[in-house]
Formats: sequence, structure tokens, C-alpha cells
Amino acid sequence: MGTQHAALDREDAATGETLLDTLVNPGHVLVEPGAQAVHGITDAELATASSWQEVAPAFLAAIGGRHVLAYNAPFDAGRILTTHSMAGLDVTELPRPGHWWCLMQARSIWARIGCWLPLGGGHRALGDARDAYELLHAIAAPLTRRGTHR
Repeated sequence: MGTQHAALDREDAATGETLLDTLVNPGHVLVEPGAQAVHGITDAELATASSWQEVAPAFLAAIGGRHVLAYNAPFDAGRILTTHSMAGLDVTELPRPGHWWCLMQARSIWARIGCWLPLGGGHRALGDARDAYELLHAIAAPLTRRGTHR
């Protein structure tokens, strides 16, 4: 798994239950200084983490036929596809592109802006998943709860 996604988390969009929260050892790939500055994950933390081959079954069980909601779905889907392939695992067991939904794009449409806005979760998987969950619920809230008119 690439150094920018050394942490992996999945939450259930309906309940907010954490389905998977783990670091993934990217093998012999070192964390780039820029990536470490963004997410704070160190090579030392990853040295004792499980490999993707060990984490993949739990990931597949966590998504279990669900649609995957990710803040930057194209990036996340691409990283997972590449990581799965590089691990020699069957990529056909991963969600197809149509099963990923991009919350960043939904947020841009909902907020009527055409730009990328960061989440406030510290760019760590669990924090970002929790912020994405809150964002999903804000987008899905009835218009009257957001203080707008119908």
C-alpha cells in the first residue's frame, strides 16, 4: 500500500460503526517526508503493521458487497487496486468503479463550489472516516434542518 495510505479505516455509513481501523505495512517503501507531514505516520509505526495480504481479507469482509463511500474515491480506489494487484491478489474481488461514491465530489455539488476542500480529520484514516460520516449526514439532512427554504 502506498505511503500516503498506510492507514486504512472503514465505517458503516448508516451507523458510524468502525468496521476496520489498521495501519498497513507498505513493504520496503519508506514514508516520504511530505506524506509524513500530512498524516503523521512514521516508518517505525508501519514496521510492525500487518501487510496488505494480511489486511485484505478483513477489508473485503468490511465492505462485504457494500457501496464504498470515500472522500476522495478515485484516489482511494486506485491505491487499493494497485496495492491489491502488487500483493498478487485477485483484483476482481474488489468493488468495481461503479461501487465507489466520492464524498468530495458530493460535497462540492452540495456546497455549490467547484473545488476540493479538506476534511478536518487530521488526514488520518479514522479521523477522516468520522468526518466523512458527519459530512454524509449533513448532505443527507432534510433542507429544513440545514436552515434553508424548500
